[in-house]
Amino acid sequence: MVVGTDATIAERAARARSRWNVAIARQASGWGLVAGSRWLIDSSRAALDRSRPLIRGGADNHEHIKKRLRTLIECGALPSPMPRRMFAGSCREDHSCTACGLTIGTGEQEFEWTNPGNLIFYFHRRCVEIYGALTDGHRTP
Repeated sequence: MVVGTDATIAERAARARSRWNVAIARQASGWGLVAGSRWLIDSSRAALDRSRPLIRGGADNHEHIKKRLRTLIECGALPSPMPRRMFAGSCREDHSCTACGLTIGTGEQEFEWTNPGNLIFYFHRRCVEIYGALTDGHRTP
């Protein structure tokens, strides 16, 4: 809508209102993009900064796993309570568990969850059980 030099006050006000609405919509979109980027940065930082487990001769170290899970929850990478839906199936390629850091071997059962930033988290069954107990068994959609 182009307003000519001979436009009335009402036409000019309508044009100003329309430009204002477009500006507000663009600003809201920009803030959404910024918030999404911050979330991705925080979750990536949490995943990259997590400590690697010490090899303890096969002994389960539940406290170490709980500590790592709490850190990921506090950083916002993992939700609390635990997600209601996770993929469970056979592992197709070796990768490390998000909670304990040990390798989930090909063919072993794994649990997988993708956060809103498309960062994928892999878990052993025992690590999912610890995660569930840590968040009191409550689940999110």
